[in-house]
Amino acid sequence: MKKTISIHLGKQQFVIEEDAYQRLNNYLRTLESSFNNEDGTIEIMEDIEMRCAELLSQQTANGQQVVTLKEVDKAIESLGHPEEINDATSDENTTKSANNLPPNEPTNQPKRLFRDVENGSIAGVCTGLANYLAIDPVIVKIIFILLLFLGFGGLTYIVLWIVVPNAKTPADKLKMKGKAVTVDAIKEEIENAANRFEKSANSFAHKVDQKGSQLSNRFENIGLVLGKVFGVIFIFFSFTSLISFILLQSGNIEVVPISGDASFTSLRSLLHLAVPTIHTFQLFWAAIWLIGLGFPLFFMTLGIRMLLGKAKRIITVALLTFTASIVIGIIVAVFGGIHVARDFSVVTEIENTTLTSAVDSLYLEELPMISNNKKIVTSKGIDFIQIENKRFISEGVNFTFRNSSDSLFHVHQIFTSHGETRKKAIHRAIAINHLIKIKENKLLISPFYSSPITNGISGHNVEIIIEVPTNKKLFINNIATETTSISHGMIYAGETINFWVIGGDND
Repeated sequence: MKKTISIHLGKQQFVIEEDAYQRLNNYLRTLESSFNNEDGTIEIMEDIEMRCAELLSQQTANGQQVVTLKEVDKAIESLGHPEEINDATSDENTTKSANNLPPNEPTNQPKRLFRDVENGSIAGVCTGLANYLAIDPVIVKIIFILLLFLGFGGLTYIVLWIVVPNAKTPADKLKMKGKAVTVDAIKEEIENAANRFEKSANSFAHKVDQKGSQLSNRFENIGLVLGKVFGVIFIFFSFTSLISFILLQSGNIEVVPISGDASFTSLRSLLHLAVPTIHTFQLFWAAIWLIGLGFPLFFMTLGIRMLLGKAKRIITVALLTFTASIVIGIIVAVFGGIHVARDFSVVTEIENTTLTSAVDSLYLEELPMISNNKKIVTSKGIDFIQIENKRFISEGVNFTFRNSSDSLFHVHQIFTSHGETRKKAIHRAIAINHLIKIKENKLLISPFYSSPITNGISGHNVEIIIEVPTNKKLFINNIATETTSISHGMIYAGETINFWVIGGDND
């Protein structure tokens, strides 16, 4: 029976016998003391511990739960003894020199695929593959460029970037090159990396000292060239935007699709339809001009400034002027929005028509639209709004059905509109047109209603209230409805009538 302890080695946890722990601890402390006078001691020891943990994990992978002295000795044998490091390194270099072999010739160890970010251009995928395949990285890069033109080079590179690990530690770099991961190999790799970094830093410092002015001039020239390129781009797109804006605002180009009186309308006419009040329209129209001219002229002036490379007084004044134009335009638009909100401050409902019927069952159906004695089944297109005879045509009528107070069906036609004053709201509501009639046992409701274009596009509504007597039925889609509570629905052209019961199940 032996005593065991739990340790953390190379970011892994092991249960190890006490004598094995003593051997491993002495080995690592001896190694650390042998590297005390060298740079990178901490990095060397971290890599040695990671490699030692890897070796112990491999040796206990068959289900063995405790690390014994045998596994520790095998790991030390693989890594090398501290007293052999200097002599082994010297003898190895001497032997290889005598046989005309390079001192860093890799041993016959299996290579592992890593990304070589240190020597790569982006993510080290190509240089990592080149190390693994023992070919020139340029060949791999050419292959990836060809694959990129074929359509899947980029995806392949990204997948390898995600899947293949980066060679972060010296041990990873040794595995990538097929070298044995020993203490002296790790030490040599760290020293080589330090030398490469120092050499690169010295080279860069030397270039900066010798060619500082040249680099400064190059960066300045590049900045000037980029400034001129962006200046031309700004001028071109700003000029194009300016011409397009002027043509659209002139009213000569009609781009908004409508149906009815015309095929298309201009943006100015559309704004007049959306904001029929003259004062509010003038505010919005002024805001559109101030902002629409301010933005392209600002960027055009900025482009000229970048193209010339000098900040002349007239250019500075122009930039400030166009900035002020944009700000004023935004303020004017806010005032226009306030006026629009005031136009919705009063909402009024009027009862336009009341119909009655004494039938036992009333069937709710859509009143079809007739044109030249022909029923219009459906009408689809790209029209944004519909205008006929200077009236907006809107689709979608609300209806509500509830209990009647007597034995008759009562149908109320309610028009809703808005205005800045009650008088104006009533005037707009009265101007709404909508068709509804009772024919025998059918209640025919048109899904369309209209209002004058002088009343604006939005804010108008039509609702039909149907009062159903007790012991009589209202049929919707040929289905009898229950009037135990208030229910609502919508009628659209050519569609099944939708309705729902508040507090009950949908029918």
